[in-house]
Amino acid sequence: MDLGEKIEGRQIAVISHADDLDGIASAALIKIRFGVPLSNLFFTNYSKRTVQSIADMIKKIDVKYLFITDTGPNEQTTPIFKNIIAGLKKKGAAVIWLDHHEWNAHELEALARKCDIAIVGENKKACATEIVRSFLGLSKPFETELAKITHFSDFNIMPKNKRYARIIKNYALGIAYFNMTHRFPEQNRNLVELVKLVSEGKIENEMIKRSARTFEKLNKARVKKMISSLHVGNGFAIGFSRTVQATYACGEIIRKSGMDIGMFVDTDTGKVHMRSVNGNVACIAKLFGGGGHPHAAGFSLSEKLQGRLDKKAREMLIEKIEDAITKCAQ
Repeated sequence: MDLGEKIEGRQIAVISHADDLDGIASAALIKIRFGVPLSNLFFTNYSKRTVQSIADMIKKIDVKYLFITDTGPNEQTTPIFKNIIAGLKKKGAAVIWLDHHEWNAHELEALARKCDIAIVGENKKACATEIVRSFLGLSKPFETELAKITHFSDFNIMPKNKRYARIIKNYALGIAYFNMTHRFPEQNRNLVELVKLVSEGKIENEMIKRSARTFEKLNKARVKKMISSLHVGNGFAIGFSRTVQATYACGEIIRKSGMDIGMFVDTDTGKVHMRSVNGNVACIAKLFGGGGHPHAAGFSLSEKLQGRLDKKAREMLIEKIEDAITKCAQ
């Protein structure tokens, strides 16, 4: 891909991560660089259903370039991404995958090697936004600052700059609120509007502030209730709650239980979020068709379990998690 050539925004589509600032900022930088139309921006999680919905939409638009950012594949989504890449390559389009999550050998062979450009795999020094900024050669003050703030956010580092800390908190809470109140494609529309604002230099905007304020009070009350009934296992603790901000929830679970791994099961969405102090939770997530980083990962429950997390189903899930932890420790 020659970044020096004239590339029109309408020739580009972007698939990015729906769950955090890194996904929003990565997409915003690509929009800044090329002027990508909002209709060509798509946000996904690790769900097979969401990725397939996006694949169906990609088929309907005529693009010459597809950027996939801040998103890694898993066992369930690899075949779908493979079809997306094959379909676009058949039309003569190029695929650029820029990611910093863990990839296994099969995923590298099935997907990365099929892309025109793939900068992927676990990166402990740079988040996806930093990789995108470097790849696109963006160096204006706002672009540099956006990448810096996102680095703090994605690596869970508390910045000394109070403004940065406020922005990170607002995006963590605000994005969680968007994901709580809507599912794809309604959720996608909220995130696309957020990208529009960020790409205009409005990282501190009323949309994210309002959403964060709405969610913060509810978040604290739900986490407090969840903490009162944790299940504590061998090296991990797990809590069940309606949607809360995942990093805060898992952090509180670890703090209260004293365990290495904190897990939060979102009973609204069927997602399991994991954070750890030392253990590799990405390994656990992969065994359930999810993904992420060694210390921050997640997966979606099977459709059989979603919507029926009664006592028996919770016990079944905990048993499967214990088995996964044992396998990953070997």
